[in-house]
Amino acid sequence: MRLAVAALALVGVATPALADWQYTKWDMTAEQVIAASGGTAKAARDDKDKRIGKQRRLVTGEVMVKDTRLPVDFYFEDKKLKRIRYDLGLEDGCAAKEELFLAAYGPIEPKLDSTEFPGRNLVYGKTRTRTWPMPDGDQFEYTVIWFERPDLPGMKSKAICMAAITPPGKAG
Repeated sequence: MRLAVAALALVGVATPALADWQYTKWDMTAEQVIAASGGTAKAARDDKDKRIGKQRRLVTGEVMVKDTRLPVDFYFEDKKLKRIRYDLGLEDGCAAKEELFLAAYGPIEPKLDSTEFPGRNLVYGKTRTRTWPMPDGDQFEYTVIWFERPDLPGMKSKAICMAAITPPGKAG
């Protein structure tokens, strides 16, 4: 259960949107995002479990990365667009998604990190993050998270992957 809570907490960590990304601009209203999307975005119910802090997920949509259509969530605070997060799901398809982003943005070295979760059985939460600088100073960040137990060598959880675009100085 602690693993599930830790994983969900990490998945909830997302970052703000690029100023002129795809069809969006900072501080657009939900209605403006929907209108600018050309029919690929729609209003979403404001579910409390979909919020990130004070930010509400009010619009969902799709964007193209290379030839692949991916779902995205648009988050608003004070009725203004403040965050866009790719909805990559909680499945073990992270390798293919990472290859897609590598093809779209080019090769970049990953940053590896590990966090200990002590308890009855020690668990390591591990991450691999690739951060691409964008031409206007924003960043595209792709992170893969998985869990391992040192007492069970070679075994690890399914991966969780997430991606977001962040403005300068807002990565992570």
